[in-house]
Amino acid sequence: MVGLVVLAVVAVVFAILWLMAYTNYTGLETRYAKLQSRYNTLESNYSELNNTYWELFTVLGQGEWYSKWNSYLHWAFLPPRKLITAPANSTIASTFLSEWLGPDRHDNALVFVPSDFSAIINIMANASIPVDVYVFNLGNYVLWLEGYSPPYYLYDQGTYISDTVTVPGIYIVVLYNPSNTTTAEFYSWPEVMATFIQTSG
Repeated sequence: MVGLVVLAVVAVVFAILWLMAYTNYTGLETRYAKLQSRYNTLESNYSELNNTYWELFTVLGQGEWYSKWNSYLHWAFLPPRKLITAPANSTIASTFLSEWLGPDRHDNALVFVPSDFSAIINIMANASIPVDVYVFNLGNYVLWLEGYSPPYYLYDQGTYISDTVTVPGIYIVVLYNPSNTTTAEFYSWPEVMATFIQTSG
């Protein structure tokens, strides 16, 4: 009789230990699945950024692109003064573009919207001849420089431009003079202005 009691106690203890181990295993398995999902997302984001980096790197090394844009290489890839990002103590940031554009020339501004912000972008220009405005992501900007017609977030053309677009992440506002013969002069400095709204953090 005592042996049966001892056996029953041992069986209960083993059952409890097994249940605890199973519960821990299930919890660890759930955590693993979540971590795996996060890893896959990060890997996907890394691949996209890596592809964009190599696109930019490749284009910078191409002689054909260099000869087409050589007079603008000193600022074509976005100096710090034409970078817009969420300011520390304000909700608005802006930059001005060139007051004139020669034939078949462009100017641009890089807009960086941090992950915990959204932004409303205003683009304003008043020109002597019709000009083009594009908003591209980095990869499509590179394709545009190479002479392709890639997708864009925004396109407009005219002598007076006043556009608004909301786009997350990193993208480029391009002001382009499509004329092959005439310089575009602006009656006031073309401006790109961003109103940032903090969504988290």
